Amino acid sequence: MKKVVIIAGLMLVLSGMVWAQHTCREAAPRELRAPSDAAVSLHQGRADFVLLEWEAVEAAAYYRLFREMPVREGADRHSEDGRLSMWVPWASIDAVPEEQEMQTVVSTQDQLKTAWGVAAATLDAGQELLSPIAKARWVREPTPTSVAAVGWAEVKAIPAK
Repeated sequence: MKKVVIIAGLMLVLSGMVWAQHTCREAAPRELRAPSDAAVSLHQGRADFVLLEWEAVEAAAYYRLFREMPVREGADRHSEDGRLSMWVPWASIDAVPEEQEMQTVVSTQDQLKTAWGVAAATLDAGQELLSPIAKARWVREPTPTSVAAVGWAEVKAIPAK
């Protein structure tokens, strides 16, 4: 009888060790999806500021903004015009959990019209986890359709045809 109790105890200890190893495995790193519908435009028509807009990513803690800059050597890709270029980290912005669409104004400092990108980021076990970079498409600023306000004196001065 003693042997049966000892063997049962050893089996219980071994099964507990196997269970502990199974449940304590290091979790696989999460994957973040890239922000969607990223767009960039000149902010209020000024070449020294751009407005970046994109759809929020639910699991993001913050976003990294990238700018495609021409380089002389060591680039990992070619830009659309065939020059060597690479994504350069330009800024970061905190995620706002309640917002569905994110937007920010960024200074370009050099007034060059270059490609912009956005990546979602979060911290996972102390390490930064970054989504793929979503390249922003250039869009034109909306053209104002309203008529400029004029005073009564200006209206009276316009000759009738």
